[in-house]
Amino acid sequence: MANRKKEPGFWSTLPGILTGVAAVLTAVTGLVVGIYQYSAPGSKPDSAGRPAAGDPLTPAGAAEVSRPAEAAHPAEASPSAGASSEGGRASVTITSRDGAATPVFADSLRQIREWDKSLHLLNGQTVVFDRIKTIEVTNVYEDQAKVRITLVDGRAIEGSVASGSSTFGFHGENDLGVLDVPMDQLKRIEFRK
Repeated sequence: MANRKKEPGFWSTLPGILTGVAAVLTAVTGLVVGIYQYSAPGSKPDSAGRPAAGDPLTPAGAAEVSRPAEAAHPAEASPSAGASSEGGRASVTITSRDGAATPVFADSLRQIREWDKSLHLLNGQTVVFDRIKTIEVTNVYEDQAKVRITLVDGRAIEGSVASGSSTFGFHGENDLGVLDVPMDQLKRIEFRK
C-alpha cells in the first residue's frame, strides 16, 4: 500500500493564515470605527463635548483639508430667541448670507467635518469655541473662506477655513431640529456668553 501524504488543511497554508489575519483585522477595524463614531463628542444630541484641557490656542498641526459646500437648511427661528433657548441652555446665533439668523444650542455647534468644539484654521491653528465671541466670514473663494475671529478678550484673529463643498461649514441643533450651513452661505456666528 502506497503512503499517502495528508494534505495540509486550509488554516495551515500561508494563504489560509493571511486570509484569517485579514478577516480579524477587518472585524477589529470595523468595531473600533463603530465605537469611535458612537462615542465621539457631538455624535449624540445630548453630549456636552467639552474641549480637551490645555491652552486652546496651541497649533493642532498644519494639515489642510478641502471641503465641499452643502445647501443650508435654515430653520425659521427668530434671532431674538435669547441667550438661553431651552431649559437654560446657552445658544449661538448663526446668520447666513441671506440674512436669516438662527439660534442653535451652544453645546451642539461644531464644524461639519470635525467632532470637537473648536474652529480649525487652515494654518493649523485651533481655537476652542469657549474663547470666541464672533466668527465673521469676510470672503469666500473656491477652496477656502477668509474669516475674522473676535475672541472674548477682545483680540481679533484673521484666518482661513476650508470651503468649497457641502462638508465644510457648521452644524448645530435647536429645538426644531438640525441646521447645517456651508461656508459659502455663512455670514456670521455669534456666541452668546
